[in-house]
Amino acid sequence: MTAEVEADEPLDWSLLISAMEAVLLLESRFGGITGAKAELADRMRDGILQVYARKAWDSCERDVAAAWEEDPDEGIASYAIEFELTVLPGAWRRSKQWLVDISEWRWPSGRFSTVQRRAPMLRYMFEAIHFQRAEIEALRDGTTHSANHGHERLLKSAAAEDETAGKSAGGKSAKIDLGGRPKDEDRWINFWHCVIKFAKDGLLTDTHFPTKAALNRGIRDEMTTPFSENAIKRKVAQVYKIFIDPRTTLDD
Repeated sequence: MTAEVEADEPLDWSLLISAMEAVLLLESRFGGITGAKAELADRMRDGILQVYARKAWDSCERDVAAAWEEDPDEGIASYAIEFELTVLPGAWRRSKQWLVDISEWRWPSGRFSTVQRRAPMLRYMFEAIHFQRAEIEALRDGTTHSANHGHERLLKSAAAEDETAGKSAGGKSAKIDLGGRPKDEDRWINFWHCVIKFAKDGLLTDTHFPTKAALNRGIRDEMTTPFSENAIKRKVAQVYKIFIDPRTTLDD
């Protein structure tokens, strides 16, 4: 895990805030506890927030509950534990089942984990997750830019794309339609239902869909009345970039 953590200087814990305290501070700003958790998770993965842990170790347990029952101090964990460290964004970005992982996070105790490899299993385990109090308070007060949830970013980028494509010769914007032509409305609804189903099932990972072409094919196979490959290529690229690999572009 050494590539995903830094432990150079002693941390001043008086300047930090626990994961649950952060959620409670942001609850009213982001529409409740669920929204606050989603906002924090997005920012952690995007590397916008500094994240700290009192303890971190690796586990080979397939079941997350069993992984938490390990006592790394007794040498049960696969690798040596580390104390009082900064967690780098790669620990979150390289999750092979991001949506499943975050659903299993224990916010009150600050116990977070991510699956880095499935075969053989490798989990990163983090205990007592904290954030910088100043960053959380700035986010609460609106003095820092808000990172939209993944699905909101997706819809906004799709809207911007459709608006650009819909510009008339006179420079006026046509009505924005995230679903294409009216007669295709049902098929676009079916498209997004498939994306949501994949997300809920934890399938939006590079293991299940190593390329955008694979995701394109997977969505079309799931659709009741599929579009052509080219018809959904751009929106598939947006889904892939946001949920699977932020390093990709929309055009390659």
